[in-house]
Amino acid sequence: MTDDPLGAGPVEPLGVTVCRPLPTVAVLRLSGSLDLASAPVLDRYLVEQAATDPAHLVLDLAAVGFLAAAGLGPIMQVRRALHGRGRVHLTGVVGNRVVERVLELTDVRSVVEVDDDLDALLAALDA
Repeated sequence: MTDDPLGAGPVEPLGVTVCRPLPTVAVLRLSGSLDLASAPVLDRYLVEQAATDPAHLVLDLAAVGFLAAAGLGPIMQVRRALHGRGRVHLTGVVGNRVVERVLELTDVRSVVEVDDDLDALLAALDA
């Protein structure tokens, strides 16, 4: 843990947990800070999961406490890489003001699917 350079308090490092709740769905649960410094970590996970050709790649951002626009780079890259082969979904956005604000400012919501609830999304994908 390091101190936030803007004085907002401690910054948690990026944590990533991967699971495959369905054969065609990869879920990456992110926690902590997603910024320029941690983007390469996320990129490695995304490249690894994209190589398995999931129909749906879900990033759960509910536990992300800090998001910089630079942290969105790997998400946009994997979206382009999966184009036509799979879809990228973001969950954990609604109610997470830190994440909501950055997605609004960068207009990412217009190109990446944002789903309100991870469990509801998984149920819909399993139907």
